[in-house]
Amino acid sequence: KRVVDDFKRFTERGINTFDVGPSESGYNISESLLREYIQCEGWNLKELPQIMSRINFKEDLKMQHLAHDAVRREVNQCKDRLGVDYVDVMHLEWADLSQPGYVDAALYMMDEKTSGRIRHVSTSNLNTEAMERIVNAGVEISSTQVTYSMLDRRPDLALSDFCSAHGIVMTPYGVLAGGLLTSQSLNAPPHKLRSNKPSYAALLREVGGYDWFQFLLGTLNEIAQKHSVSMEAVAMKWVLQKPAVSSLVIGARTAEHIDTYRSLGIFSLDTEDDTAIEDVLTQGKAPRSDCYNWERGTSSMF
Repeated sequence: KRVVDDFKRFTERGINTFDVGPSESGYNISESLLREYIQCEGWNLKELPQIMSRINFKEDLKMQHLAHDAVRREVNQCKDRLGVDYVDVMHLEWADLSQPGYVDAALYMMDEKTSGRIRHVSTSNLNTEAMERIVNAGVEISSTQVTYSMLDRRPDLALSDFCSAHGIVMTPYGVLAGGLLTSQSLNAPPHKLRSNKPSYAALLREVGGYDWFQFLLGTLNEIAQKHSVSMEAVAMKWVLQKPAVSSLVIGARTAEHIDTYRSLGIFSLDTEDDTAIEDVLTQGKAPRSDCYNWERGTSSMF
């Protein structure tokens, strides 16, 4: 009940877009919770929050023998779980980019858009080359989800420019690096640093190490005090002000930090702030490979 009530708190405070895409197990409980909230409120379709979901192709057999029916089935199952007639934003996620069927999958999603079952075709966790192939095939991509933070600046290499050139907006996630870019990490000993994903801890060791990281956090803390906001807000705003970024995907399990999210609309990082942050970042390692190549094992990050 608390989670359902939190949906109401979010929407009452102007946060009305929810990403409820299925997890790796193929199901996300937030879908049923959002459906329960919508049913309790008795809203009609015109008043629905904007819903984002995804089609995640990760099994070799499905990627090798993709059929239009498979895409339509995924869309219909999502609509049924949510109890809606259409999904506002549907992301395509494709595990193995050596399997070229992702272009066909995106084209099939365009058909679903034409049919009215989805409103916008988007992508998630794709590199720039894959995005270019999809766009060149005539698919109208509205947005792409990408991991982006002060610890992971790979979108700066190519994806950001590509999106800007083609009218595609980026909706980054992981902007707090799995909880590392928070006040809890400031002056915490190395063994007390906590991240919700082991990959971020490995990334931290590669990009600059503990002393560099504390220097970065100290800089964020000074900027936060200057603007009377939290360190987390500064880390999020840094990403939000990047070219091609339209909004952030925040892993909000509850409405507990809603004031932090709303504070993003009341301040901006100025030139002095950007310079201070950039001075620290340049003392760490800059990424050398495109988005998600490291995760797929096709190249190192640095």
